[in-house]
Amino acid sequence: MRGRWSAFASCAASIALLFGCRLDATGAGPDLPLPIDASETTDTFVEPPVDTAIAIDDTTVDDVTTLDTTSPDASPTDWPAKGWSYRRRLEIDGAMLDGELTHFVVPVVFTDADMISKVAIDGRDLRFTRLDGSLLPFELVRWDPAGGNIVAWVQLPVIGPALPNAFHLYYGNAAATSAADAKKTWSSEVAVWHFDEAAINGDTTATFADATGGGHHGWQNGSESAPGVILGGQRFDGKDAVEVQRAHDIVLGDVDCTFAAWIRTTEAKQQGILIRAKGETHEVGDKLIGTGKEGPHFGVDHGWVGFLRTAVAINDGKWHHVAWVQQKDAKDKLETWRLYVDGVELAIRQYETKPDVTTHTVRIGARAASSYFDNPWTGDLDELRYAKVARSGPWIAALERSQRAPESFVKVGPEETAK
Repeated sequence: MRGRWSAFASCAASIALLFGCRLDATGAGPDLPLPIDASETTDTFVEPPVDTAIAIDDTTVDDVTTLDTTSPDASPTDWPAKGWSYRRRLEIDGAMLDGELTHFVVPVVFTDADMISKVAIDGRDLRFTRLDGSLLPFELVRWDPAGGNIVAWVQLPVIGPALPNAFHLYYGNAAATSAADAKKTWSSEVAVWHFDEAAINGDTTATFADATGGGHHGWQNGSESAPGVILGGQRFDGKDAVEVQRAHDIVLGDVDCTFAAWIRTTEAKQQGILIRAKGETHEVGDKLIGTGKEGPHFGVDHGWVGFLRTAVAINDGKWHHVAWVQQKDAKDKLETWRLYVDGVELAIRQYETKPDVTTHTVRIGARAASSYFDNPWTGDLDELRYAKVARSGPWIAALERSQRAPESFVKVGPEETAK
């Protein structure tokens, strides 16, 4: 494996230096129909109910635990985390949400230099809890003991426009051990790539972790570190790609699924974001996601089945959030495809998709020759994720809002001290 895993260990030091204390996360065929915008209809299209597009696997998130020193009967006005000296109330404004979402993972990002002397140097005493003190699953990506910067992902049981949407961050317990659990945090996703890892241009030694713990790590093939939407991202120069491991789990044909990513480019050419194909060969059964076909637009192509694109240009050099949602058998054997840009549904169509080809690989920022996305990606990518769930419109909107401006999405209250 070209020494990748040994190289991954040596890369850890570079990550720490670059980002602070970063913690581990334990085609197109001929004569295809033209796409339609979301405002257009066809005689055969039947709009499915919104709630049929939500199917969360919550088998590992209902088992809520509490802090070791918590009184489980404490009311929200008490201080249930008896061993912790400080806390802050975190809250999401219901106006930021278009509907109720269960087991939604929010980024918590803020900086407070006053916390430096109160939080353990490795952040092991950081805890996110419900108001009653019960522990929330969270991934701690960064605690910077020199600057007081926190970047974490927290799974909330339910949030909505008419709900309180409040939770706590506790800190200040020298005896605490780490409770961060990335696998539990991302239990409703199949793969999540933060792309925070340090990578040198042209190198092949970096490994991009799958935060879910599912082993869908990405192997570097030339990309390099660059500023991202949240912490770091990866920059591709039109020759690079990231090879995804355990490709058989990234199922894009004849299933409920959602793929989402942040993209930034100035290119109008046809280029790939996520390619599931026989290497760079374009053939029946491949599944391609990218930009540039029929203009600088976001689109998806299933080889000799169908193609759909939006009509919004995304090559302005700014970050855009893109998502493709597929709902299986929405009408008989037809799958519904929905395309979103910056949280807004812009195109919709139905096709009868084909099952995936088991020998196909999955590559990020790659190409399929002679396809609608026949060039590798030129630009930046960040925060990619895949779920075997057809996410709803409110979910995609919240995903974009929470990541574009996390400090505004999750409001951080003043420090409280244990009495």
